[in-house]
Amino acid sequence: MKQLIIKFGVVVFLLQLLVAAVVSWTLGYSGWVLLASLTAGTLIVIACYILLRPLAALQRFIGVDVDNQFASFQHNAFDWIQKTLQSLEQQLEQQSIELAKYQERFDAVLSGMIEGVIAIDESGKILFSNRAARSILSIGATDVIGKPLMGFVRYDAVQQATREALKTQKIIVSSFQTYDADRRDVRLRVAPMAGQPMPGMTLVFHDVTELARLENIRRDFVANVSHELKTPLASIKAYAETLRLGAVYKAPENLQFVVQIEQQAEVLNQQIHDLLHLARVESGREAFSLEPVDLIKVCHESISQFADEAEKKGIGLTFNNLINAESICYVWADHEALRTIIDNLISNAIRYSQRRGTGQSQGTVRLLTKLAGPSVVVEVIDNGIGIAPEHQQRIFERFFRVDRARSRELGGTGLGLAIVKHLIQSFGGQIELQSRLGVGSTFRVVFPRFYKQE
Repeated sequence: MKQLIIKFGVVVFLLQLLVAAVVSWTLGYSGWVLLASLTAGTLIVIACYILLRPLAALQRFIGVDVDNQFASFQHNAFDWIQKTLQSLEQQLEQQSIELAKYQERFDAVLSGMIEGVIAIDESGKILFSNRAARSILSIGATDVIGKPLMGFVRYDAVQQATREALKTQKIIVSSFQTYDADRRDVRLRVAPMAGQPMPGMTLVFHDVTELARLENIRRDFVANVSHELKTPLASIKAYAETLRLGAVYKAPENLQFVVQIEQQAEVLNQQIHDLLHLARVESGREAFSLEPVDLIKVCHESISQFADEAEKKGIGLTFNNLINAESICYVWADHEALRTIIDNLISNAIRYSQRRGTGQSQGTVRLLTKLAGPSVVVEVIDNGIGIAPEHQQRIFERFFRVDRARSRELGGTGLGLAIVKHLIQSFGGQIELQSRLGVGSTFRVVFPRFYKQE
């Protein structure tokens, strides 16, 4: 401490002497100025010594080396600052790693979504877009971050909804159809992001094509079932009313009316039966007795059942078994359900293979069985009126008829193919249709072959 006081006093004295010499040389004052400066410097040194001496006594009393403590403090302070900066650097690096992980998870989740998601800032520039959104909007570029959304969107509904949402800062819901070959129905929801001021908007695209298709099927089904049930009921009511008004006493008309009532009641009963059957199959409540069923035997049974009907209508009905005749071909199914499948396909082929309007000299129906790898194939081929391409996708819908008037004239409830499709799917099979107008149709059923252990 004494050394610190002496050093401080010497520095002050020398500074005072330097100032006095400069002033005397510059202004030309006498030596009295120099003497006065030396006297003042000496007095300042003495005053500092007197004022700082209690600190030296305090140092001796507490036994602390102030000089060393100060130097130690400096060293510890820099060491603490260095350690703190290193800790902050490590924390920042760890947070960067965690942020990258969260970003990867976020990208993975949004990329795996079937809904399209696009985030834009308040100026309309893209902040994020997932694969589904680029697919729905037909955006071929992948590097779209930071670019205006309007430069990539061709749909007016999207542009209008985005502009309105940015302007009103409210949720906007819209819908549009894509320009693709297989048009898709898309529902759009534009919502503002949370924050003040609003940081941007989130656009969510939902592909509702399948929902729209199912909704159309539901509406068609309600309309069709109402019409199909109403038709026989109207006939029954009309014949009954005619009998009540006096025709019951007129022979032989009264008997004809009763026969018509009975036929229409049977049609109504068959429709209700098929509806209940289809409902049970679709819901999985149909109790099947699954077992290895000899497919060739079932085909022979169906051919025998419809042989007389085909002969009466002048239609050639044949069965071609391309599977080894000596082997038995099994499928895992229910015997009665499998008969229902084959019977329904043959019955439809006979019903629509009449020569009228086909240009064919004779209607023919051919049942064919063959192997295709691990599967067995059943084909029902006719040379009938055929089915137009626009109707082939809907032929397995309930109550769907290509020509309603002719279908009703030929009989049937309009539920047969729907039942066939669901039965085939219940046994792990698939059904396909190939048809040309005026040439004929081929229904191709594929079942997994079952190898029975003898």
